[in-house]
Amino acid sequence: MQGQKTDTSVSLAKPDPERLYSIKDVADRLRLCYRSVHRAVREGRIQSVKMGGAVRISAGELQRICAKGF
Repeated sequence: MQGQKTDTSVSLAKPDPERLYSIKDVADRLRLCYRSVHRAVREGRIQSVKMGGAVRISAGELQRICAKGF
């Protein structure tokens, strides 16, 4: 659509404390590629939980990553 702007920025605001984030969500928030985040999860540098077949990362873990890196 011509003339309309879309917001492609990623919010780095404090995450919702009860939310679980997908690897893609975390990668987007940290401006990293999916594979980097997936590798860090696989190597145990990012703590995650598996729900069904999906990997999820807690808001607390996301805050830790933002503060200290992984």
